[in-house]
Amino acid sequence: MSLTSVAIADRRGRPVSARRIVKQVPAQRGERVAMPAGLPGWAVIVTPPQPARASRAISGIIAADGGLLVATVTSDDLSWATTVWLSIRRA
Repeated sequence: MSLTSVAIADRRGRPVSARRIVKQVPAQRGERVAMPAGLPGWAVIVTPPQPARASRAISGIIAADGGLLVATVTSDDLSWATTVWLSIRRA
């Protein structure tokens, strides 16, 4: 699993809304995957670039006011990857 978080502010230094972040970050191409409960964003099943350790991955974003989480779960077992993806929670 790979996680990258980014703080996002407007020109005045105010946090950008989660709604605006999701609207402006286009979804990757791929089969859509459900989002973790109550979290805005998108996720898709992708073929990771080689030489990856697995043949498939779930990659997506989760937005919050003022921030963005980019998450990728790489696994040959899509059932397991989906379970891991859906286990993401906001602290």
